[in-house]
Amino acid sequence: MIQTNAVTDRVREIVAQLSPIGASEQPAATALLVDDLGYDSLAIFELVLELERELELPRLQEEEALDMATVADVERLVVAALDPPVGRS
Repeated sequence: MIQTNAVTDRVREIVAQLSPIGASEQPAATALLVDDLGYDSLAIFELVLELERELELPRLQEEEALDMATVADVERLVVAALDPPVGRS
């Protein structure tokens, strides 16, 4: 089982670090990637690559990544990638 709080904290740090507008602190879970943090599709793709590298994630699906609208969406995607359902094939 993963440490969800530690993962979500790290996700927020990465989101803030890569924010095109240069977020100075960790964004709230409700922060919108595009409207609040300045992300565009290229920046979201770069975010996904950095998350995969930093957190040693399996490759994330491009469709899922482009559907992310909020920081909470990013957190959910990362947590699901780190803790896949048991018995799924």
